[in-house]
Amino acid sequence: MSAYDNLNSFDECIRCGCDYSEKDNLNDAFFAFNKAVSLARTSEQYSLGYLNRGVVYARQNRYQEAAGDFGEALRQDPNNSQAKQMLQLIIQNGDMVSRSMAERYLGYR
Repeated sequence: MSAYDNLNSFDECIRCGCDYSEKDNLNDAFFAFNKAVSLARTSEQYSLGYLNRGVVYARQNRYQEAAGDFGEALRQDPNNSQAKQMLQLIIQNGDMVSRSMAERYLGYR
């Protein structure tokens, strides 16, 4: 049994993930946000879960995974301005593959 098994609600997972992220404990933040995605029931929850997990990926310089999560966040909530901003940052700072992915999610291609 892992510590993440005790996280039973979407909101609890998001709070816990944000706490871990603020303390630069990115592995635990990832697992908390991953569990949040698995507990999500609405488009808004999915979008928030994917957005936060994408930020963890980006902070780990895993830009392809980050672009995928930001793209999914945007698919779940087309008005998610934070996901759009993060995709823009990947276009500016990511490798060729992640830039291409981000452009596709933003409709540039």
